[in-house]
Amino acid sequence: MKRFIPALLFGILLLSASSCKLFRPGQNDDDTEHVPIPVDDIKNIVYYHDLATDVVETFMNYYIENAALPACVHEDSLSPWTKRWTFGSSCTLPDGHTYGGETDLIYNPSNQAHTIILYGESNGIPHPTLIDQVPFGKRSLLFLEQQNNAYHATLSMVLPVGNDTLNLGTEFDIRLTDPGQAADGSDKHWQIDHVHFDYVVYHDDMTHPLVKYEGNETLEPLEKQYNCPLALSGKMRIYDKDLNTFDVDYGNGQCDNTVTVSNAAGDTETLHISTP
Repeated sequence: MKRFIPALLFGILLLSASSCKLFRPGQNDDDTEHVPIPVDDIKNIVYYHDLATDVVETFMNYYIENAALPACVHEDSLSPWTKRWTFGSSCTLPDGHTYGGETDLIYNPSNQAHTIILYGESNGIPHPTLIDQVPFGKRSLLFLEQQNNAYHATLSMVLPVGNDTLNLGTEFDIRLTDPGQAADGSDKHWQIDHVHFDYVVYHDDMTHPLVKYEGNETLEPLEKQYNCPLALSGKMRIYDKDLNTFDVDYGNGQCDNTVTVSNAAGDTETLHISTP
């Protein structure tokens, strides 16, 4: 009996030690890492993602929805299925973005599929399509396919960001929800669903990404008005390369160029996005 008591006490001490290890102060049960909100990266992602959707809206507004082209845009018919828009050295559209150079718009005879070619440089002759005075690093393609009075859009952009290169690919469904009253389509409303995008920044060799994010979940459809650079409302989820999530909330319908970002830990940041 005397030998049993020390053994029992030793067992109790072991259990107490293991209990202390399991419940350290400030540690939760699942040991979840607290990942802060990457404010600068999120600002860039929101800006360039909305810039991509603005490109889609611009060509849908004037080409597919037949709004009146601004006076600074000249249109030529190169063939029955090809039109060329010339923006000159600088042409600001009602969405606030500035374009320049030339863009070809091609559609098939069924009028349901459209390819928009955004030029880079060809044979040493610069004729880039400019967005906010930032030239495309190379030609990008936009493909729109009509599906039940909506469109499926795929757009890839390659943009210089300082000494680095941004590759942005985005894919989403978009439909016109309010045609508005203005002749130039500046008050039209669009709804964007099922957003997927890849945002990757490379340096030099284009093989090792400096920054990489992916968005493949639309928590609430994004509502956009043509003359407002950012979405008016809606929510989307962004993943970093380690699959940490950040939710972007565009607000309650105001054109205020702000978003509220939250992480898995419940932290929030209200960000103002610089736009033209």
